[in-house]
Amino acid sequence: MPNSADHFFKLGAHYRSLFDYHNAKIAYKQALAIDPNHRNANFDYALMILYDGNYPEGFARAEFRLKFIELRGKIIPHKGKPYWNGESIEEKVLLIQGEQGYGDQIMYARYVPLLAQRAKHLVIRTRQALVGLFRDSFPFTSVCAEEDTLPPYDCFVLIASLPRIFHTTLQRIPSAFPYLSVTGSLPLSKPDAKILRVAITYGSSPTNLDYKNKTLSPEHFAPLLENRQILFFSTQPFKHPNIIDISPLLIDFRVTAQFLEHIDLLITCDTAIAHLAGALHHEAWVILPNPSDWRWMPNKERSQWYPSLRLFRQERRGDWESVLVAVGRALEERAKLILS
Repeated sequence: MPNSADHFFKLGAHYRSLFDYHNAKIAYKQALAIDPNHRNANFDYALMILYDGNYPEGFARAEFRLKFIELRGKIIPHKGKPYWNGESIEEKVLLIQGEQGYGDQIMYARYVPLLAQRAKHLVIRTRQALVGLFRDSFPFTSVCAEEDTLPPYDCFVLIASLPRIFHTTLQRIPSAFPYLSVTGSLPLSKPDAKILRVAITYGSSPTNLDYKNKTLSPEHFAPLLENRQILFFSTQPFKHPNIIDISPLLIDFRVTAQFLEHIDLLITCDTAIAHLAGALHHEAWVILPNPSDWRWMPNKERSQWYPSLRLFRQERRGDWESVLVAVGRALEERAKLILS
């Protein structure tokens, strides 16, 4: 119906699909003025204001995601258990339930050491590809895959609720780095110290709703590969005589973290490995679309979430070529540091 909350929500979603965030926010606010508890309008408006850096309101409104059908599979296994909202848990076992993408879980894992100071014990329930990494990083917790039988626990929380519970602002993002780590190493030969070792990741996950906007093609990186002062690796399938495709070895995030310890620099699109590098406090350059995801904010070269990451942004939507030219220039300068 015209002038209903649903009408203004759909109008906001339309503007958002056109990347017109200004008018999208106006429409979402009109929807919320009519229905303050409109699930979809609250969540979409949360993403808009998180992009602006309004974290207290943004993370509070993002809690409306708990009403989404997509999250039922994460919540149903905990039926009968109370949801933790910051209460005292000194004598309780808290289960942290993973949600959203791999990168989101890696980003919010920074709160685990803070939770360990509050709870009697922690259980992390996550996707299989993260289990080994989290076990190495948080040996004081119990980590299980979502396919495993749940161990005993008293209450639970979804991992993306932690920024709200810890009253996160732009000035109060947990910043102890590295907060992830791995044991062991890959059996890779040690290259010449005078050669810069660079890994490339060009594609986001196909399950990501913004996949097409974030993903480059391997051909975009071809001009970089002509620099013979650099030893290139690819973390995804990549056929080129000047690059080593390491992707068959990277079976999970623990192994991928071990690989990152072997290189000097990662150049990546906006995908989970960018979060992994940032959490390991490893140098990485992240190539971002225009507009970028909310956590990178607009017009910044550095990330508040990961100080080891440098951000390269599209100036014109869809124009990757000019971004790669800037990356190429920076890479030449970075290679000179190795030779000097």
